[in-house]
Amino acid sequence: SDDLADEADLANNQVSQQVSFSIREKEMNKLRRIDNALARIEDGNYGYCLESGEEIEEKRLETQPWAEFCIEVAEEREREFNQRFHRRA
Repeated sequence: SDDLADEADLANNQVSQQVSFSIREKEMNKLRRIDNALARIEDGNYGYCLESGEEIEEKRLETQPWAEFCIEVAEEREREFNQRFHRRA
């Protein structure tokens, strides 16, 4: 029973580490996107889609000030990502 408890503790620790790593990775990605948005502000390109050049809606920027793409491009990129992800699975 001690061995089972040790294995359970190890598995629990491993899951906790993976969750922490995942959260940390998402937060670091968000910080990079914020830094990129600040650079676009300095360059005078803030608020414009990096792919289409169209203006990003103010409502989108209010909820996601680091948004890089207009909603149409963001949705298309997400669809493409999901298609690639499902092909791998």
